[in-house]
Amino acid sequence: MKKISLTFMFLLGFIGSTLLAQHAHEVPEIVKKHFVEKHSKATDVQWEVDEISTATGHEDIFVVEYTEDDIDIIKVYDASKKLLETRTKIKPINLQSNVRDSLEVHYPGLTIYTINKIEKQKEQPYYQMMIKNREGNYFLQVSLKGIILLARKD
Repeated sequence: MKKISLTFMFLLGFIGSTLLAQHAHEVPEIVKKHFVEKHSKATDVQWEVDEISTATGHEDIFVVEYTEDDIDIIKVYDASKKLLETRTKIKPINLQSNVRDSLEVHYPGLTIYTINKIEKQKEQPYYQMMIKNREGNYFLQVSLKGIILLARKD
């Protein structure tokens, strides 16, 4: 009987701690409410909780993917509803001409597969993209002025 009681107590403790851990990793209502107030036209909204390492330990971040005005967007918030990052999907046809011209000079005959405009706190916005030309596939980060910030051949 004592063995059954100990097993039962262990099982209860495990289930309780699991439920608490799951509850701790939910998107705070303050973050959801802030998002809804700012993006009332958003559709296909999907939330995800992620964790990042910081100087003081680990911190939950809250990632929301949605569509607004036929544009796919990802935003990342902290627990206090502070916007940390925005990723906006850009169609290749809508890429600024000065950026496209710069890419054509460095990567003749390129095909652009994906483009995201990245906006972070205290950083200049930039484009992140996957392209292909006759020399191979590339992951690029490009400033809005067309300056290549990072190029990695995949």
